[in-house]
Amino acid sequence: MITLQYQPSTQPQSHSTILVSHASCLVSAGLQATLTRLPQCRVEVWDDASGPWHSSPSLAEVDLVVADAESFTPASSAAAEGATAAPPAPRVVLIATREASMPIELPRGADAWLPVGCREEDLFGTVHRLTGATVPQSPPRQRPRGGLAPGALRRVRKHVEERLAERIELRDLAAIAQLSECHFSRAFKQSMGLPPHRYVIARRIASAARMIEESDRPLADVALAAGFSDQSHFTRVFVDVMGETPRAFRHRHR
Repeated sequence: MITLQYQPSTQPQSHSTILVSHASCLVSAGLQATLTRLPQCRVEVWDDASGPWHSSPSLAEVDLVVADAESFTPASSAAAEGATAAPPAPRVVLIATREASMPIELPRGADAWLPVGCREEDLFGTVHRLTGATVPQSPPRQRPRGGLAPGALRRVRKHVEERLAERIELRDLAAIAQLSECHFSRAFKQSMGLPPHRYVIARRIASAARMIEESDRPLADVALAAGFSDQSHFTRVFVDVMGETPRAFRHRHR
């Protein structure tokens, strides 16, 4: 029987327990880093090597699952509901590779969906709504110990988003934060849960996935527009992050 395998957590017991499960380790790490900023919530990451998250009876310990929309099916919901007759199955938020303005039909058992590149405010609001946690007057802005100041982090992320198609240098990001490259790298990882270069890759792949889904642009053009030097490199990275080739991803979303 598969049991829920958590990564060790140093967070104290809190109001709600959130389980993050995504095929991309980059997305999982980013979600965990963001959700950990909610003081009302304890955040854990599912170990995919232990099997699908919905197969474990230990789901009774979880209040909310933030899961990969691409792997969620009605069977996932049925398994979760059958495994947790009392208390009820956890609420489920799907992370989808779609723009926020695009409609999506939620499968049975899912309570909400968000695009992979959603704003923190939208993610926080959805978690609060589904877990019943007290909604703060404004999203948490606590600075993680050793992390970047909120203003510096905002400027760095804005720089990355505006220059995904260009070469993004660590020294430029460090200069924006007014820190040395070494100090910036440590502080950025403290704030985002990912090193700067991994964060840039994650944002480029998210941008490429949207372009593939929303347009008929040749994949070579998508690769360049997302900041990759050639299609071969783009394909390798896309497979590492998304678990399938860009061509297969496009075919599945047609």
